[in-house]
Amino acid sequence: MCPGPPRERRRDEDLVVGVAAAQAVGQPVPLTFGQVAGGAVQDVADPIEGVPGAAAVAQGVLLDTAADRAAGRDRPASSVGDEEATGAAVVSGGLPGEWRCVMRSARLARTMVAVATVVGGIGLAGCAGGSAGPPYQVSSSVISGEGTQEIGVWAPDAEGSWPVAIGLHGRGSSKADWDVLATEVAKQGVVVFVPDYRSTSSEMNVTEDLVCGMHYARSVAGDYGGDLDQPFVFVGHSLGASLAMVSKADASAGTGGTLDACFEGLPDPDAVVAMEGCYYASRGDDLGVMPAIGTPVTLVTGENDQICPAWQSQDAADPLRAAGYDITLVTIPGATHGTPLFLDASQNPWAQLPADDPGGQQAVRAILDAIEAAR
Repeated sequence: MCPGPPRERRRDEDLVVGVAAAQAVGQPVPLTFGQVAGGAVQDVADPIEGVPGAAAVAQGVLLDTAADRAAGRDRPASSVGDEEATGAAVVSGGLPGEWRCVMRSARLARTMVAVATVVGGIGLAGCAGGSAGPPYQVSSSVISGEGTQEIGVWAPDAEGSWPVAIGLHGRGSSKADWDVLATEVAKQGVVVFVPDYRSTSSEMNVTEDLVCGMHYARSVAGDYGGDLDQPFVFVGHSLGASLAMVSKADASAGTGGTLDACFEGLPDPDAVVAMEGCYYASRGDDLGVMPAIGTPVTLVTGENDQICPAWQSQDAADPLRAAGYDITLVTIPGATHGTPLFLDASQNPWAQLPADDPGGQQAVRAILDAIEAAR
């Protein structure tokens, strides 16, 4: 069983914002999850000689590793994993939700989004409470439940009823690498959960860790002001971008019934934001992974990404559109592989970027836009 009694280790951090201002304002997945998540761990060959073949998301893992090593770049200190082995896998689930903030005025008794212009950011207003904002102060926590790894939580420290986002980190990364991005998104009125999952070597148990983590996040979302009747989005980075685009139906089928308790009650997300993913082994290949039919997809890529180059996302947009998906493509000028996480991947080790970095803020806007569009 995945969900269980919470084992919470809370560390509330009030992050004061120095700016203000607000103005209300189909094809099925061609690759089965069994192929993606059921594969064995594979060793990464010399990147100069090439990468061993692996299907869809598995390719993303291997390509990610090879590109890192070929470029001579290390992961951030918080993201150091086993660079010599990696595997194939994953799953995405989903949480229910549509935007249902009912306004008090009878003639405007329909949904509402408050869009705030905050140094290039866009804020989403909560349905309840009288808290001014956004931007809001943010409280962060680390929680876990039976069958999960640790899960980072960032939530507005204000009265309200908020949409919910699940962040899916990349290979060898962790929730710690999402601290700035998650904080910036939470400031605008979103509850963000980032589950850790074992993503390297023999610990590649992505399915159990992520699906159970998502289920547990859903079960406690209300404790942090999260409203499951509002939009729920997956936000993935690098390998996590590919994971975000695996439909729940294929994921469930691929587990052979071993995780039924975790999958129960997990619909697909209302939208997917896939940032700097590797979707192809080489240019011209078929796109091997797609989300549930009808899910809006935002593809975010960095102009100077040397690990998952911009063409990976740009080329993925066409087959997704042809399959009937609503696609938004965002290219961040000058961005490296870590820019959406406010990390500079041109440095070794990766360096932290400031919270007002234009590239990172463009990723924040893409996430908030996807939530607004999912109303």
